[in-house]
Amino acid sequence: CCISSLSALVVTTNAFGIFNYGHNNVHSDLIREEEHLYGNACRNSPIDLDILTVAGKTYSQSKLFKHVHIGLTGGIESEKHETCRSLCQNNEECKYFTNLYYSSKCVFYSECETNAPGVVTEKLPELNTNVTNFTFNLNEYTMTHEVKFSADVSPYDVISNPPFNSEVEEGLGVNGHNETHLQVVFDEELNKDVLELTMHRDFDTDGDDEERTGERQRTEWKATSGSEDSVIWYYNEKIALAYWFKLGADIKGADGFFHIFQVKNVGVNADSHPLNTITLRKNRFTISDREAYFDVADLSKFQDQWVQAIIEIRFHDSEGSVSIRFADIEGNVFFNYASGKGDTWLDGVDVSRYKMGMYRKLDDTFNEVDTIRFSDITFFKNEAFQKPPPPAIPTNEYFQYDFGELIQTMYLDFDGVEDPYVILEGAPLKASVEESIKHDVKHFSTVFDDTLNKTVVHLVMHRDLDGEGGSERDDRQKSMFRGSGSSDDIVLGYEGDVIAYPFKMKLGADFKGSSQHNTIFEILFQSGSVGTAYSLTVKDNRLEFADIDVANANSKTYAVLANDILNQANDKWLQVIPEVKYTNDGYVKITIVDDETKEILGYYLNSGDNWFDASYARPRYGMYRKLHDSHNEQDE
Repeated sequence: CCISSLSALVVTTNAFGIFNYGHNNVHSDLIREEEHLYGNACRNSPIDLDILTVAGKTYSQSKLFKHVHIGLTGGIESEKHETCRSLCQNNEECKYFTNLYYSSKCVFYSECETNAPGVVTEKLPELNTNVTNFTFNLNEYTMTHEVKFSADVSPYDVISNPPFNSEVEEGLGVNGHNETHLQVVFDEELNKDVLELTMHRDFDTDGDDEERTGERQRTEWKATSGSEDSVIWYYNEKIALAYWFKLGADIKGADGFFHIFQVKNVGVNADSHPLNTITLRKNRFTISDREAYFDVADLSKFQDQWVQAIIEIRFHDSEGSVSIRFADIEGNVFFNYASGKGDTWLDGVDVSRYKMGMYRKLDDTFNEVDTIRFSDITFFKNEAFQKPPPPAIPTNEYFQYDFGELIQTMYLDFDGVEDPYVILEGAPLKASVEESIKHDVKHFSTVFDDTLNKTVVHLVMHRDLDGEGGSERDDRQKSMFRGSGSSDDIVLGYEGDVIAYPFKMKLGADFKGSSQHNTIFEILFQSGSVGTAYSLTVKDNRLEFADIDVANANSKTYAVLANDILNQANDKWLQVIPEVKYTNDGYVKITIVDDETKEILGYYLNSGDNWFDASYARPRYGMYRKLHDSHNEQDE
């Protein structure tokens, strides 16, 4: 790894504004009025109200009670929840039923209406089967990825490799249970290999909760922020996810949740509540968004039958929309939901992604073994709705970055220097150099770089020889230099400071990452509750930034700055510009720029508490890694 143009800039600024997303507290439940959260006092309290607007509909009435009497033109009037359900289920003209709870007004109401908008019973136009094998019209989309399972390839390998770069979330199990939860099986009806997920009622857990204290079970697979763009979703994009699924013949829901699909947000400040969920509830099949549940059909309509599903979403903070449709294997659409325009992208979200599988609250009524099959999982994007381009940044003398009011306080120039230790250990950095002493080789030297036309620092790590400091070579290796208590104040970060730590780096031509950490830059806090607060790491073929939570030192967020970084950036100079505001209303951000093309390869920003009650913060540069067989004998 080579390092050039090492700078630090510092200035104190005014407070940084933080904006939190808030949404109206509207919940709905199509199935059980007793699920409502506020107790009898709330349920039985009458409210005088002339107009009630919920989920874009306006209703007129005089008094609202637990069971609200609402008359709808052309609809069916009912004062009782179960009466309404019975009428809907037994009347062929009643195709739609919703039962909403409006908590902010302490209102619980039911409605039954005929010819409700959004309900489609006719078959939609079929596509050319060379494009996809789904009933729904996806002509405006471009396919970005298609998953076809084969008995020749482990589904775990499909999920862990590009484009997903993910892992299966499955419990460790209890009582020595160690069964595989994902397998590829041959489905006679589709005449092809499909994915089958299995859940064991008496053994499976949620993660490593072997005592099952959380009373939850999980076997899911998902995309992550580390997945490629073809299978994750960004602001302003319009996407479609189409797939086939088949529930087990006797699978059932219960009083608690039983999710089989979710769309969730990824981001440091992102609301963890799903944007959309498909859930089994007792004997019903339901979908939900942030404001409402919708009763799709009796669960028997989905048991032991292949169903086409398509979820369309426009991700936007005001022009967003969601559509969900189901059709049977004959192509007959039996549910078609389309929302109005609204907010489908919350503050703090970096990307959105799907989760598929089984995640449920334990219940004794579940079968001992439940299964769900998936096939032909296909991702689409509408090219008319592109994610925003990265912000343009002005050209600095050394870096493609707008430093604003920050002033340069340090510049380490190695041009013409033969011994880099003279610069590193001298003022103002007065660095503490951490390197293995187990073999008589210097890890830092200077070389002339033809691209930059100047002398730069050259760092070498030896896989078979180096250790961590003076320790015997075990599973970690370190060659780094860092600020210390002896450094001048212009190098260190104190509470209230805003500091940028820009530098340039070039990974060796055959530099390799691994599944373990390979850190090249860190910010550490001295004498506080936290050591390393922020770190830049090459992991596998990704460049990741780790951001620690001030309130919980054991919690870190890992943001992927750039996928396929080794193919993009090996043997190329990159600009790396970390910037931190050290206050309880501060921020941390980092920008990665291709030094030649000036293209932004990665960007991360998180606002919040960025001071750890420490004496000071200090930077550290170099290589610190967990040893792995994939490393070269010598990495630069």
